[in-house]
Parts: sequence; structure tokens; C-alpha cells
Amino acid sequence: MNKKRMLSTVFASLTAITLTLGGISLVQTNTAHATVNLTNWNPGHYLLTNDKLSISNGEYDTWLTQRSPDGTPIFRGIQKKYSWNELEIPNPSQPGQFIYDFSEIEDDLDHLANLTDTNGVAVPSKLVIQLQTKAFGEGESATPAYIQGSYYGGGVYETATGSYNPIRWNDHVRDRIKALYAALGTSFNGNNHLESVILSETAQSQQPDNINSQSISPAFSYTVYASAISDEIVALKAAFPNTVTIQFTNFPQQSLSGIIAAERTNGVGSGGPDIKAYSAINSSLIGTNTAPGAYSYYANAWNYSSVQGQTLAGIVPLGTAVQSADYFQDDAKTIPANISDLYTFGHDKLNLNYIYWLYNAKRINDVVNFLKTKVTLTDKAGGLYQTLPTAYQ
Repeated sequence: MNKKRMLSTVFASLTAITLTLGGISLVQTNTAHATVNLTNWNPGHYLLTNDKLSISNGEYDTWLTQRSPDGTPIFRGIQKKYSWNELEIPNPSQPGQFIYDFSEIEDDLDHLANLTDTNGVAVPSKLVIQLQTKAFGEGESATPAYIQGSYYGGGVYETATGSYNPIRWNDHVRDRIKALYAALGTSFNGNNHLESVILSETAQSQQPDNINSQSISPAFSYTVYASAISDEIVALKAAFPNTVTIQFTNFPQQSLSGIIAAERTNGVGSGGPDIKAYSAINSSLIGTNTAPGAYSYYANAWNYSSVQGQTLAGIVPLGTAVQSADYFQDDAKTIPANISDLYTFGHDKLNLNYIYWLYNAKRINDVVNFLKTKVTLTDKAGGLYQTLPTAYQ
């Protein structure tokens, strides 16, 4: 990695916080019919990093430069997770203060901007930023260390897997998250090599009673949680007015309607961390007519009357990932998924504009070989929906 470039000086102190949002107004507006000048709209198939290899060191180049038989690049770019506590770090020269360091994003953008294949031919490749405020491993946290104490309502709560997630329904915690969005937008909105910015999944990863039994403030409720996520959606759109934005939306089911409404109203896309194509593992994401799941809000492939008029296909961008577990047909991970089944489910049931295929050493060749049958010079999206959503027209 290049020498770190500190893009912002701190405004986060353990003892006193002054919130600045760079003059960005966070007033919720209806953008459904507003003209948006997008810098990039490149729907199609993208790689998803596995957190073990490096973009800027060229460790994904072999796959990003794969081409279909007519010479069209199979992948239009790559999605990578960037954790909050890696973007807002302790200031080494001023203890107790924090600064933004976006150098890793810059390095990755620079590498993709200059990507060539083995013949020296340029390969256009875009970066998809996933902003990770959640953590998933025991003892892990993506939250900066200063987010703690009574001012932040405890700062974090422990999830069912033993990781720690921010109490984003606390106004002071959420202000810091929104400040991050604003700073990132100032640096990267409209970057020619940035395809989109994604917020990590909405699942709270812990039962409400277990959250509220911890020393947190205010108390968790599904309504409060939906309101907090919606507020972040508004902030993200304000920070990136010329860039595709997506909120990965999967759970809790009780908050989905409010979150989906905010996405639809503000022209922010939806999607999720998983394409689960098989009935043995996707029932909670499909839901029922009386309790619709996240999938039902994409294009209502299940014809639920309860979501009529609330679906998102054609209105905002839709993008969903294929994770390690999704490469199997069952939770026990004994039956490998067919790549064609994952694609067909994403296309036919979810009406996706984007699919993000996790780099998996055991399945990457299967993915590439399948996509070689889909991606062509006249269909660079590889069969996925290409029409610009009405929120951006």
C-alpha cells in the first residue's frame, strides 16, 4: 500500500464532539422523478472480495481481466468492504483524537483505473464500496474505539455471534456515521472509477430483548430502528448525489416496510448480502403475504398483496451478493449450488441489476465459465436488467 494520505483532520474526541456535515442538507426529499446525473451506470456482474486478497496489489487481476469469447470483460468491477474503524482511525500525533484515512480506497481506485490484461490492453473496471459498520466474528467490532460511554448510549451492543455493532438508533452514534458518509462523499462522489456505494446489511443480529438487557440507550424497537436506518439512507443519498447508492436490506422483517419506503422515496437502491436460490434456505427472506420478507419487495415474484405498490424493480437499483454459504443448496453445506440456479433466481425472481460474486477458490472457475455464456459485447450486463431506474431518469 502507498504511504497513507490522511484526508481529514479529526473532529472526533473522546471528551467533546463537534459534528460537522460539510454543509450537506439531510432533508428527506422525494427523488422519484428528479433528474440525477449519474457518473456511472454499469449494471452487470462484479467480483466480491473475500477479505484475504488485495485489490491494489493485483491479487484479483487474473479474474477481473477474464473475457468472454468475443473479448468482453466478464466482470464489470469488484466490490470490497471497508470498515468504519479502518476509515476513521486514531490520530498518531494527537492522542484521543481521530482522523479519516481513505488511502486504501484511493489505492484501490488507482489500481482499477490502470488495470490491463496480460497483453497490456486496458480493462475497464469499477469499484463498489461497501461501508461496513457491522461485524460478524466473535469479539470483533467495526466501530471506532471512541464510540463508547453515556454520550453514545453505550456505543455498541453485543450480537448473537459475540460481535459488537453500533447503537445506530442513538442520535450521537448515528451522527458520527452520517459524518463518515459526508466525508466520503466529499472525496469520492462522482469518481469516474467508482460504480456505487453500499451500506452493510440491516439485520440487527440480536433479539430485541437481548439488546435491551444490555447497558444501552435508547431502547431498541423495530420502529426506532427503521427510522434510524431511514435517516442514514437520506444522509447517504445527500453525500453521493451522482453515484449509485444501495442499502443492503434483509432483516428485521418488522422494520422492512419503513426501510423500503425510505429507499423508494429517496432513490436509494436495495439488495442484500445473499442470493439464496433454494427453498430449503430462503423461506425467511421470501416470507408470507402477512409477513413479507425482503425478497418480496424486489419485484413481488410471489404476488403478495401486502407489498403491492411498494416494490422496487425498475424504480431504484437492485444488487445482491453471492456469499460462501450461497454456493450451497442447504444450510449444512453438503450440496453445491448450481451457478445457473443462482443467476436464474437473481434474474427471474429478484430482477437484479447487479450480482456480486464472492471470490471462492473452489467455485470461481464455475462462475467464470457460466458468465462466459452470458456476457457479450452487446450485453455487457450478462443478462441482468440494464434500464436506468426511474429514480435516476
